[in-house]
Amino acid sequence: MEIQVWADFHCPYCYIGKARFMKALEQLGLDGQVAVVPRSFLLNPKKDRPEGLPLAEHVKMDYDRKLEDILKNFQGLDAQGRELGLPMSMDQAHYASMMDAHRLMQYARTKDLGNEFFRVAQEALFARGAILSDRTTLLAIARETGLEEAEAAAVLDGGQYQEEVLADDAAARRMNIDYVPYYLTAGGYHFSGDLNMAAYQQHLEQAFK
Repeated sequence: MEIQVWADFHCPYCYIGKARFMKALEQLGLDGQVAVVPRSFLLNPKKDRPEGLPLAEHVKMDYDRKLEDILKNFQGLDAQGRELGLPMSMDQAHYASMMDAHRLMQYARTKDLGNEFFRVAQEALFARGAILSDRTTLLAIARETGLEEAEAAAVLDGGQYQEEVLADDAAARRMNIDYVPYYLTAGGYHFSGDLNMAAYQQHLEQAFK
């Protein structure tokens, strides 16, 4: 079965959620029966924030919340990540325009490395404070993923795969997707959001009925 997953890089719920999703597949013995297809979703399509803005400040600007409350929530997310074996230091994470990261993910998909690129990039963002609009950083992530650096550089410099990114995002908007991660099976079953492990298992069991 094919399951498409819409997500954005600076979404911590996508980082945690996709890890739970993959673990749930494994626990249910379904990991060998599913082709996971990463799709691009642009949480912030406009370049209206400074590159490298601390993610806490970005959240504060979006939701008008107190910084202390945001950081407390970040600590909770760090704890959830650690339970899954994910390295996380949310207070070190930075906002960036994600178009180039998504373009490289689309390129990685052509090499069957889309999911791995997404995982490595999110780990760099949430564990090491990487700024995912930085060319050098993206090329390092490409190398770590197993992509050819020269080819990745050509993608970045040539503007390739932007149409694919925008097409993915547009498809999501047509389906009224406004919360990621969002999962869609080949049979049309869908689920999304900040789900715990039990919920992921329940949704996957339902999808395979």
